[in-house]
Amino acid sequence: CDNQLKRRGGATTARSTDGTSWQLDELTGQRFRGVTATDDGLLGVGDGWVARSDDGEEWITEDAPEGATLRSAAFGGGKVVVVGRNGALYVDQGGGSWFKPFLYLSETLDRVVWGRDLFLALGKNATVLRSSDAMNWLTSPTTSHADLKGAAAGSDGWIMVGSDGAT
Repeated sequence: CDNQLKRRGGATTARSTDGTSWQLDELTGQRFRGVTATDDGLLGVGDGWVARSDDGEEWITEDAPEGATLRSAAFGGGKVVVVGRNGALYVDQGGGSWFKPFLYLSETLDRVVWGRDLFLALGKNATVLRSSDAMNWLTSPTTSHADLKGAAAGSDGWIMVGSDGAT
């Protein structure tokens, strides 16, 4: 990646100023696997790279921490967290510096979300991690064995979804 300019690099990007009208761009190159809005712009992730953009049109790429295959990114509480294959979980320290919390984890994490002042990272075999500060992570046991793919926080708590109709 070598900090090269990646012009909207990914299979397709869609941009909108109002959420109603969308500008679709079909592109060549590596595809995005996740994107999040931060205080400084946008941060996208993919297979072995992280990309940053001010406008969603032009992206600057950098190598992912430890060359990780990343799947998702979330911003909350002033922190950016990215997750991916083989237990990859990193916290952006700014200036291209990443912190890897001390975790014994080999399961792939497919999604990280922020809500209710909490990060949730979830993935294969019903793996669920939670953190309020992005630095200290605890496991959350579930009764499922599903591959968890998404989560959302509502006024009454959380919902998670995944394979086999897991909720």
